[in-house]
Amino acid sequence: MKHIVITGDHGFIGGHLKKALEAFYNGAKQEVAITLCDIKDGSDILEVSIPKADLIYHLAAQTSVQASAKDPMYDAMTNIAGTIKVLLENPEARVVITGSCASKDPKSPYGISKLAQERYAQVIHTNAVVCRLPNVFAEDDNGVVGAFLKQPEITVNGDGNQTRDFVHVEDICLALLRAESWPPGAYELGSGTSHRIQDLALATGKPVRYGEGLAGEIEHSVCENTTPDWKPAIDVIDFIKNHHA
Repeated sequence: MKHIVITGDHGFIGGHLKKALEAFYNGAKQEVAITLCDIKDGSDILEVSIPKADLIYHLAAQTSVQASAKDPMYDAMTNIAGTIKVLLENPEARVVITGSCASKDPKSPYGISKLAQERYAQVIHTNAVVCRLPNVFAEDDNGVVGAFLKQPEITVNGDGNQTRDFVHVEDICLALLRAESWPPGAYELGSGTSHRIQDLALATGKPVRYGEGLAGEIEHSVCENTTPDWKPAIDVIDFIKNHHA
């Protein structure tokens, strides 16, 4: 029986990944045991015991740029030290780590911690894959797209001309499944196309107003696709137009 561990299963991506893994292995009629571990259960990633496994998806992380600026120590302990712990406790496992395209040119403690996470994975483990994620969206996400779909009136931080690369969570989960077979290294899971935040807001057809910009926010970001056998299929503007209230 194959043993898989997911850290961060209570998160947006982790919850979707768990369902995708169960559907995949049920369809393949392959027996699999999935163990879940999440810091939202009250467990400190540095103290919880990570069970031995054949495959580990390490998603548990501090993910807020703003929170990292307020408490860089917690950000570093969770994202850097937490990753080191997972890697050292599972030297034989295939470890798939969700990184961030913010590591490409870090402008915040969060971006720095995600870059350090990558470097440690390359240096202290021989079978790790880091997946640099762009902005991951869906109707139930905790980010821009989910907020825009829920709000009756949209507030855009800044002038709305900042750009981001958006990839749907279903596409990301497919990539994470395929990442099990990729050669060790770091890969970007982007679409290669960036969209203005203002254009996402306007696609909802709702009233839009503009507020203060966020400190430490990157003005323009695009994530390339450097994977060997995957590409995203769902366009964010089309998605918003089809799902807005």
